Amino acid sequence: MGKRGIGNALIGAAALLVLVPMVAGCDGNPGGSRAIGLTAGSAAGAGIGALANSDAHRGAAAGLAIGAAVGYAISTYWDDTEAQEHHAQATVTAAETAQPVRWTSAKGAYGEVRPADKGFEDLGGRWCQPLHQEWMIDQDILSRDVTACRTEGQDWVVTEERPQAKDEG
Repeated sequence: MGKRGIGNALIGAAALLVLVPMVAGCDGNPGGSRAIGLTAGSAAGAGIGALANSDAHRGAAAGLAIGAAVGYAISTYWDDTEAQEHHAQATVTAAETAQPVRWTSAKGAYGEVRPADKGFEDLGGRWCQPLHQEWMIDQDILSRDVTACRTEGQDWVVTEERPQAKDEG
């Protein structure tokens, strides 16, 4: 392949570094590990494909497709967004119901969120529920104590610091 073919392939790969992150951001987490995996896989695949094929453009296109698929698959495996979503939903449900909530992700991560104490009204008038969170991801068992407080807008704010109760003031 001549210098012109390599130059065109490099221009194409540079364009991919701009376009692929825009498409990758459609997974709801722009800049997340899936976007990075898709971008890195695409760029590496396009570059390798351009150099390995006598027709740089066809090689880059084939490498782009293969690299994007491999990069996305690897990053999806590493990033268990589903576990994070289950954990967040379990935290909200446990705060609202004052009952233990268990969850499991498709990749095998699991956990439980349960009340750690009675709920209370804080000095700001918010309803707060102390919670104990436990989860296992990649053979690591993690736990922490938090307090979830409901805002005026009915959203839950979770903090590791316990606000002062109204009757303690």
